[in-house]
Amino acid sequence: MSTLPILLVIFSCLVTFTLAYFFTSDWASSHVQMSGKVEIVAVGQGATYNSIEDGVSSANLVIEYDNDYGVLIPGEPIGVYANCKVSQSTTQPLLRAKLILELKNPDTNTDYDDSELNIISNLNQQLNDIIVGDNSWYLHSDGYYYYVKTINSDDPKSSILKEVDASDGDTIVNFITQPIEFPKNVTSEFSGLAVKFKITFQAIQNYIPDENGNKLQNTIQNSLRIFDNFLGD
Repeated sequence: MSTLPILLVIFSCLVTFTLAYFFTSDWASSHVQMSGKVEIVAVGQGATYNSIEDGVSSANLVIEYDNDYGVLIPGEPIGVYANCKVSQSTTQPLLRAKLILELKNPDTNTDYDDSELNIISNLNQQLNDIIVGDNSWYLHSDGYYYYVKTINSDDPKSSILKEVDASDGDTIVNFITQPIEFPKNVTSEFSGLAVKFKITFQAIQNYIPDENGNKLQNTIQNSLRIFDNFLGD
């Protein structure tokens, strides 16, 4: 079987510090009172990543499958591991994540037409099966995975988000915990293609207010009042 020197780069980008909004009925008409910060960090497994790049509002987990980790073989497992660490906090934050895969032309670093190989859809399906496998994450119609307590199959947007209890210390929330398989239909003809995985974690505090400052239920729909204020969405 031909080996493929295909480079995979995993970018796990996340908002390291995020602010949810607290309101009181006396302040709601003219003030927005912000709560404390929620700190989250992207984590990989073992030493199977090249670097973690921290910034003011994001952290990138980078994994490259090249000479350091060996070449890829169709049908062989790919170690794509990405979890979210919630730093110790009494705020019991709420989480969502987004997964984006891109196939690049190795010569020009431009997007590759994947209509023939369907590599992206194949890998996406494998990863989706892992992420939603234990019903802890739900893929909503907006393309984000929401960390959920219960799923309402009749009305998904009313599904309840799960609070992350990190009161006793830093807490790891599993996201991608198993390897996937590189598609067997990719032959040496396509040697050198690059696949990039980008995973974005976001966190808000466990308080979603209405216009009068009253606490709303932690549903996916209600959480968008805060999540949709993230820059770059």
